[in-house]
Amino acid sequence: PGGIREYELRRERGLAAPLSAMAAFAAESSIELYLVTPYGPYFDFTDDEFARMSVQAFLEEAARVHGSERAALGAEVELITRVARRVATGGSAHVIEMLDASRGSSLRTSPDFTPDAVHLSPAGNAALGRLIAARIARDLKRRSGVGD
Repeated sequence: PGGIREYELRRERGLAAPLSAMAAFAAESSIELYLVTPYGPYFDFTDDEFARMSVQAFLEEAARVHGSERAALGAEVELITRVARRVATGGSAHVIEMLDASRGSSLRTSPDFTPDAVHLSPAGNAALGRLIAARIARDLKRRSGVGD
């Protein structure tokens, strides 16, 4: 598939196209669009935890480029986050960042948030919902000038 940079440029274009289209549609329709970057303990996991993650199927090409599925997983999360940030920079979308939380978590320290490091548990969905609601409330307050 070529080198890492060639792969990432191609992958970024493939991810940015639909996100940009959604952002343009949302802007045209006066809809506030929020993109949530990937969450999961993608940076601190054991081999057994990695085997339970059910992410290997979408990492096939990235693993060939990065040399392993483990290396590919973190690189893909960073790439997706980078694309979301870039699309949002155009001003028609907002980003709710989960990358830092991903770097600081593991299945050993947050088993109630995600049972397999990919899919959120009910508690994980509730926590993410609270995070999104707080961000939207903050943005609405800021736009309305309340508290400024």
